[in-house]
Amino acid sequence: MIKIVKKFTAVVGTFSPIEVNYYTVKKFLQIDAPVVEVPNILLTHAHFDHIAGLDKVNFSNETLFITIHKQELPILKEYNLYSFFVEEFSLYEKAEYNLLNGEEGEFKIKVNSSSLAIYWLLTPGHTPGSVTYALTINGILHVFTGDFLFAESIGRCDLPMSNPEAMKSSLSRFSGWIKHLMKIHCISPQNTIIYPGHGARVRLSTLFKINPFLT
Repeated sequence: MIKIVKKFTAVVGTFSPIEVNYYTVKKFLQIDAPVVEVPNILLTHAHFDHIAGLDKVNFSNETLFITIHKQELPILKEYNLYSFFVEEFSLYEKAEYNLLNGEEGEFKIKVNSSSLAIYWLLTPGHTPGSVTYALTINGILHVFTGDFLFAESIGRCDLPMSNPEAMKSSLSRFSGWIKHLMKIHCISPQNTIIYPGHGARVRLSTLFKINPFLT
């Protein structure tokens, strides 16, 4: 079993999917503080509320691989501009970066002694390099959309480096991509869980009913 961290899509342990941001990571460390390795952290995008606390989730391993799309580098490099929002704001200095390139793909990450396939789709709009990740565990398709897609809405497109036209294209491509993943893994919309970057998780079967931006 694994623990799925929603803000930083990370494989870190043996728990159920939960919502995690900077503050809950800090609280988690103070209360539980398990000594485990976190070899991979997958970033949906580089806004401060999704990267703050990266140094806090590195429990014991010397090398941390952070996966992010190449298009997010301009935002990631300016993270200090947001330091006044969060105390003790910093990135893990020893991290190595796995830079995604292109529009979609698949890679594997190590989970204990086995590997786990991660599917990804470039979903720009909220930011130029926003990425949606998906992985299957025990017949469930877990999908992490960051701030690209929420239960009943989509991410803001009026911010610096946002693009409303790119968002429209991403929504169309997402629908085809997620249906393709369900087909090849024989997984129903009921067993496909969407984890937005903010707000409650939702089943895909419900998402298509309540989100007016999806068809």
